[in-house]
Amino acid sequence: MTEQQPEQQPPHRQRRRRIYPERRIVSLRLSIPLHEALTEHVTAKRIPMNTYVVKLIEADLARQNRLSRAKVTR
Repeated sequence: MTEQQPEQQPPHRQRRRRIYPERRIVSLRLSIPLHEALTEHVTAKRIPMNTYVVKLIEADLARQNRLSRAKVTR
């Protein structure tokens, strides 16, 4: 009789340790030309793509916040 191995989940089903538990995942779909342009840009700037996208979002939200406060104070 052979020794039974505990059933293992396929690799795509295994839970990974959370690298940044305080962060959440956002899926972003880009056209091929936009992705290529973004890749070239961040490569030239030598920054991670994720960092660049996060900074864009932060800057836009800060700008929106300033604009909404400006409307209230007028």
